[in-house]
Amino acid sequence: MSATDKQLDFFERYRTLWVGFCMVLGLLLGKTAPGLVDGTYRYDPEEPS
Repeated sequence: MSATDKQLDFFERYRTLWVGFCMVLGLLLGKTAPGLVDGTYRYDPEEPS
């Protein structure tokens, strides 16, 4: 393998940070805007419309 084969792109290099960021963002959205979560329940495929 050459040095260029081992290079990771930006997302792959910081994947752990991206996952942590998304988890924190989800928690903050759930705390600050709980209505967003409640609004998604109407799209539940198990629930008859």
